[in-house]
Amino acid sequence: MNKFIPRSFSETLLLILRKEHPDLFRENGSLIETKAAKRFGIDQPTFRRWAKGGNPKSEYISILSQLFSISPSQMRGETAIPRIDNVEFAHEVNEPKPMYITGGSNVRHNRIPILSSAQAIQPGKYLSNPEIDWLELAQAGNNFFALKVTGRAMQNPYGSPTLPDGSFAIVDPDQKAKNGDIVIVKLQNSSDVVIKKIIFDGPSIYLEALNPDYKPILAEAECIIIGVVKKVLIDI
Repeated sequence: MNKFIPRSFSETLLLILRKEHPDLFRENGSLIETKAAKRFGIDQPTFRRWAKGGNPKSEYISILSQLFSISPSQMRGETAIPRIDNVEFAHEVNEPKPMYITGGSNVRHNRIPILSSAQAIQPGKYLSNPEIDWLELAQAGNNFFALKVTGRAMQNPYGSPTLPDGSFAIVDPDQKAKNGDIVIVKLQNSSDVVIKKIIFDGPSIYLEALNPDYKPILAEAECIIIGVVKKVLIDI
């Protein structure tokens, strides 16, 4: 076995790419930066800077760690990556919480953050917070987030759709709501959000529960639609 020698982030990045993504390199050994940046959803100038020796922000270290299934210290080059370095062991480190990158990136981690009702008012503010818990999905849009359902208002006694207490609503904040959608809404003078079925009736907007025991709400003009519920996760 080889003895591990610490290296830079850039050296680690290029080593992983050479061993696990050899198609990203030309015959002369140079990195095809445009292809690499597109594959990992990073803009080309940023990727070029990393490849040339620049160090990324801590949130990118966490994201890249998840992409390559290694720890942040391994991504920084501080500890060995057994499958890459052929060493006997690597230092034990706590696994990072996966994070979800927002903004201009097109990285699709299929992991989405779980936000509280208060946090969901401004989801973009929290999506890159390393302390946020997360869910893993087979498919997820770039800005999706999860919101835990509380109470019986959205539990449909007649079948589907239903959002029972304790389930997770998977929300797309980029989709425009249409009549009959289940949405996340902030009401006027409220410090959190509610989950309701939205009904557009002329100039009026009604927010309906799926449980008929709860009366519809006539929404104020100042209500804000945060996003549309795309699916529901329910534990059996």
